[in-house]
Amino acid sequence: MKKQVFLILCVLFTSAALFSQELEAESKKDKKPLTLVLYSGYFGELISHPGLIAGTDVTLFSSGKTDIAAGLQTGYYYHRLNSHGLFIQPLIRVQRTFSSGFFLDAALGAGYLHMIPDGKVYEVVDGKAAEVSNSGSPNFMPSFSLGAGYKFWQKTSIPLAVSLSTGIFGEYPFNTYMLPRVFVSLSCLYRL
Repeated sequence: MKKQVFLILCVLFTSAALFSQELEAESKKDKKPLTLVLYSGYFGELISHPGLIAGTDVTLFSSGKTDIAAGLQTGYYYHRLNSHGLFIQPLIRVQRTFSSGFFLDAALGAGYLHMIPDGKVYEVVDGKAAEVSNSGSPNFMPSFSLGAGYKFWQKTSIPLAVSLSTGIFGEYPFNTYMLPRVFVSLSCLYRL
């Protein structure tokens, strides 16, 4: 399973790198400046497990309509009576912007997820249950998302955008396998 996940990630990142080389040539022709975008908003396993997300993206290559960005995001979500999840992950994002300001994007990430139990943890010692401290467990967190949004800066001088995305991320190891989790994110973006 680990080899398959690693192979899939290698293929996806290699494909993004090759695609970005094509865009780099177009970007140099257009001489578009690289942009930095900060964002924050809601992140959760749908609505039942709420959380927050914050991050930054740097546009590496732009062809005018299609951008490739690298970013870093961090977040937290709460699964009531189960766990708290803290994560940080680098991302590669491909975004297609239309002349109206609407955009579609896809992002691929691989990061660190720290799961902390929400409640007391017990261990059996000499046949009796004893409470133990538990600072959580480290996990690998691959993710993929699709989103849409609107860039106000495309038509006005307002440096803001809104984005709604949904996707899936994995928690590995979860016992002996990868647990897939569906998420929704609603973010406000600010372009520097």
